[in-house]
Amino acid sequence: MAPRPKDPMTRSGPSKSKTKPAAKKPATPNSDGTKISTGEASKPNIQKLAEQQRILDIFRKAVATRHGNDNFTSLLQQVKQYLYNRDFAAAFGKPEFLDVYAARWSPSRALAYFDIFSELFDRLVPLQHDIPHDEDGKFRFNVVGGGAGAEFIALSALFHHTLFSACQLGQGMKIGITDMANWFDVVMSLSNQDSTEAPNELLRHTLGPGDLTNDSNWTYDRTDVLAWDAAFCRNWAREVTLATFMFTLNELYTTSISKTTALLLAIAKGASPGTVLLVVDSPGSYSTLKLGHEEKRYPMQWLLDLALLETANDESSPYHWEKIASTESCWFRLPPGLKYPIELENMRYQMHTYQLKKRKGGN
Repeated sequence: MAPRPKDPMTRSGPSKSKTKPAAKKPATPNSDGTKISTGEASKPNIQKLAEQQRILDIFRKAVATRHGNDNFTSLLQQVKQYLYNRDFAAAFGKPEFLDVYAARWSPSRALAYFDIFSELFDRLVPLQHDIPHDEDGKFRFNVVGGGAGAEFIALSALFHHTLFSACQLGQGMKIGITDMANWFDVVMSLSNQDSTEAPNELLRHTLGPGDLTNDSNWTYDRTDVLAWDAAFCRNWAREVTLATFMFTLNELYTTSISKTTALLLAIAKGASPGTVLLVVDSPGSYSTLKLGHEEKRYPMQWLLDLALLETANDESSPYHWEKIASTESCWFRLPPGLKYPIELENMRYQMHTYQLKKRKGGN
């Protein structure tokens, strides 16, 4: 399902960000040696700011100006009410609601995800031979709950800003987007706009436009991931560079802890060595499990660690899942000077990153 907008966000003004960027702090280790990202954005440079503004321009042209100011406000209020009532079927049940959702909440998240992905790939770039590619040498990114377009545009921006321009890494990318609502037209519109504004001919060819049937850089699968069988999950995870659950996993846990755990275990079993699994969600997310007449609440992070670091840890396998970065709470703060016709927001989140690695001493 598309991520529900969460409460821990602060407003930064209707058209320009007024929040000063925080200085970046070095990562600090846990007692177990796990590196903890502070989540603070580094001081923006001109090239990065230009890419961030390009992200906002894509959403502005693709979805934010479709319905006019008065109609947009009315539609937004309806969507907010449905989300408040947790009536996701209604909130994501009409094309105009999807446009409004993507225009309102996805731009801020795309900017935050761009920072998160950039930091992650700064770490992975020197190890490019140790992370999976498909048979064409392309990175494969599979995103669960990514129909609203934030992950798609953030990953495209990553290639504009970092991989192609600075590292000339890989032969391109393929993004598999999975969600329960019919977001295809929204993703298509974003893809078309992204392709139009790509900075060079190579990227225009690599980044779109596309649909479900051609050899584009993205596919869209409207499906309920909790209904997937184990074989499908394992195939979905094969040769994937990065799998993401952005503001999605806790909603899945809330629906069913057992089914979500089974999904993660099947993905973990099917993943290729070097695959990275990234989870971003609201800080302090809990899920409730009923045992008879009793209810027990579990932190999302605890459930996730239990699945990947313990249950999926097969001692007979030469590979194991390792947590390579984690933070229980951090902020993405908008840099000043960005322009967008709708209020932008800072974003508070927790983040946990895992990678399938070879065991020390393994053959």
